[in-house]
Amino acid sequence: MRIALLSGPECKDRLAMLANGLRERGVEVVVIHVQTVGGSGWLPVRQERTEGQLSIDVHGRLARWVTSRYPILLRILRKRLTAALKDVTVIHAFGLHPLGAIAWRLAQEMKVRLVLFPLAHELLSEHAEQPYAQWSEAAMQAARPMIVESDFLKVRIPDALPVQVIAPFLQSEGPGFRPRPMGSSFHVVMHGAWENELPVNLRPKLAMKALAQVEAEVGRPVILSVMGGGARLAELAAYTKGLGLHAHFHGALDTEAVFRELQRADLFLHAADFAIFPEPMVQALRCGIPVVASDVEGMDELLGSDANGLLVGNKLSLWKEGILQAARQEFDHYTIAASNRGRYSLNEHLDALLEVYRAAQ
Repeated sequence: MRIALLSGPECKDRLAMLANGLRERGVEVVVIHVQTVGGSGWLPVRQERTEGQLSIDVHGRLARWVTSRYPILLRILRKRLTAALKDVTVIHAFGLHPLGAIAWRLAQEMKVRLVLFPLAHELLSEHAEQPYAQWSEAAMQAARPMIVESDFLKVRIPDALPVQVIAPFLQSEGPGFRPRPMGSSFHVVMHGAWENELPVNLRPKLAMKALAQVEAEVGRPVILSVMGGGARLAELAAYTKGLGLHAHFHGALDTEAVFRELQRADLFLHAADFAIFPEPMVQALRCGIPVVASDVEGMDELLGSDANGLLVGNKLSLWKEGILQAARQEFDHYTIAASNRGRYSLNEHLDALLEVYRAAQ
């Protein structure tokens, strides 16, 4: 069995973990990363090949334009992928636009199976019609199967199409629960990718404003720790300053530092428009930290249990009420950590993937 994993840069770290896990199970894997970025020149293409991996950067002034012109992008990629795809039995594409559509044509030409993993935001958000939408539709029809991360995403795909639900996996499972003395302050944590790109998923200002407005009622000084990088950090720092919140912006931290922050937290906040798998939220639960999260479609599945925290509507009054209730509630931190231990494991994900690949032979 030889599998080609094809993705853009957003899945790079996950694919490395998947590839290593599959190789340990005796599967031959080639990882292909494709990236389109701006830059100088009209349309230069760089490629770098290492053992088991090929990276292709399509850059220059026309790179963004080419991304939505599937036939041109296919022509650019085809001649560079021929050797890498030799003897593959399954092409597994991550993301529908544009690589899922490109993978459909490559699989069709090579007469191999296509496994497709549409990204959650592609299924949950409204997108402008693609110039070659029929390619994406054909890719969804041809995939055997499409893989989604949860049942609530499955309902976004027409019933006639083959769909397999495979739970996502945590890239960093973390150390779990660690007992700690009650502090004199109320330590609240937020963690995400604070970017401006559409579709916007996270709604940090809603949670921040609610936290600022209930601080006087919490009964302890509130300290907000914000982890994660992104273009919005300066904007969010100015916003919390205007609210009078005592906030620390740590930027992107290494795994060990992330878990140090989580293990000393009292509460984790996750305000969002839709329930893309929030790995930091699940990591917080595995450390025994209760969560207040937006009550959007699929979040109840991810939260797992009322004992893990609260779901609130995306209105300021509801967020204020939820944070205050969580601050006053005596959560069993050890039980939260114990009940979330083992959720979203890489081994379970790999076992399910192997079944899909064998069925697609």
